Amino acid sequence: MKKILLMLCLVALITGCSKDDETSAYSEKQQKALSVFNGSFADYQYSNLGDQSGSNLLGDPDIINFGTQYDEPLELRVDDYMNGSKYMGEAHGECLYRTFVVDEYEDIACYYKVAYDASALTLYRKSNKEQYHHYTLSIDSPTEFKLYQKGLSLPYIFKKQ
Repeated sequence: MKKILLMLCLVALITGCSKDDETSAYSEKQQKALSVFNGSFADYQYSNLGDQSGSNLLGDPDIINFGTQYDEPLELRVDDYMNGSKYMGEAHGECLYRTFVVDEYEDIACYYKVAYDASALTLYRKSNKEQYHHYTLSIDSPTEFKLYQKGLSLPYIFKKQ
């Protein structure tokens, strides 16, 4: 009787496991946001690309080039002499943030993280893993999203290039 019960348990365990049961490391909203974050996006709100009056007087746009995305979040840590390792956050992928300063672009290599509910985007500098920017995020379509930065009345409007 014990052998039959053992065999039934083993069969139940084996048939209960499948790849369909695996859960993603990201929420459904994060997955949807991450599907948007690929390729190059340029800001239309605060640049000469916009169609509002006077936009031709503004500088070249900030550009975000989204690159590698991670299957699972990457833990960001830095070595700290006194405390060993210091947790800085987690990353879901890598990007290059290009900002126009005076008369040329400055490139900032970044990690990025999308909040669980896809309501925020955080950028960390790759060089020191410190937070570079934290934005409130609103995704309008697969080709357009808005980043709201504290202190600015209007959002950055990024459109796919």
